[in-house]
Amino acid sequence: MHTPVNYFYPSQKIISKTRVGAKIVKTYDAPKTPCERIVEALPADDNITRELLTQQAAQYDLIELKIQLDAACETLMQRYYAKLDLQKAVL
Repeated sequence: MHTPVNYFYPSQKIISKTRVGAKIVKTYDAPKTPCERIVEALPADDNITRELLTQQAAQYDLIELKIQLDAACETLMQRYYAKLDLQKAVL
């Protein structure tokens, strides 16, 4: 589950909160994936880690990961219902 989140789902981080009367105004940075944030935060001389993360992100296919996740969920649900049927048969 973490691979799609880390490499494909961008999120916004709050930069600042300012109170204006009773209202709080939040300022956000641009949406970025966790992987992009790590790559940006790396020191300039850490090219090995930067290249490794970039290659790892390039090897994933969002569609293929979704298909695998759906198949795993389907298998889990089948096992759950099989166990439920087995328990009903015992009672």
